[in-house]
Amino acid sequence: MENASKALLMAGSILMSLLVIGVLTIAYNQMSIAEQERVNAEEANKVVDYGKQFEQYNKTIYGSEILSLGNLKLDYNRLQAELKTYEPINIFARFNSNVAEGSNVYIASGNRTIEEIRTGIRRLENDIAYYEKKENGKVAPKDRIKRSIRSYAQYNNRQLADLFEIPFSSDDSASAVMDKLTADSTTRTLIEQIDKYKSLKTLLTEFKRKQFAVKRMQYGGTGRMVRMEYEEI
Repeated sequence: MENASKALLMAGSILMSLLVIGVLTIAYNQMSIAEQERVNAEEANKVVDYGKQFEQYNKTIYGSEILSLGNLKLDYNRLQAELKTYEPINIFARFNSNVAEGSNVYIASGNRTIEEIRTGIRRLENDIAYYEKKENGKVAPKDRIKRSIRSYAQYNNRQLADLFEIPFSSDDSASAVMDKLTADSTTRTLIEQIDKYKSLKTLLTEFKRKQFAVKRMQYGGTGRMVRMEYEEI
């Protein structure tokens, strides 16, 4: 009898343990489902918020805003890729002419994707940055200081001639001083680099000031924006 009682107690203990484990497992699963639902709801709300941000660009925008729109698209597509109802958004802008400096075309005319635009402007900004680095500049012989092309671009002809020890008189006109600067190989190269730098800066400013009108806004099956098209005014 004593052994039978012990067996029953042991069986009861095992059964109780199994019941506790079962209850804990169910509770854990329910918590996991609830947590996943909460995460999904948060992600869905983020998508809705992104959608509202895109709606803000349903108007005439500037070139600078196209770059902001490109950044927004990257974040949005990255988020959307994690959801089951993934619908990427595609953005295009039509340019009337090349965004170019000389033969260097940063954005070709015609219909361009937001990726092409971003890549072209990144190249342009990198080219500008080259002239803004001191290590890519020149040494002014008078004070032996290496300055960036950007720094030299702030000087007038007389100041440049003085820094590079190009002789000139107080009676010389600005154009006469320029002639003396360009007659010297070192300062001639510097003048060319300054002109190049200023031209690139102007090109970037002109791009940012371009205006683009909305041509088409397309929504997908889920009611989310899937395509945006603009054309240069």
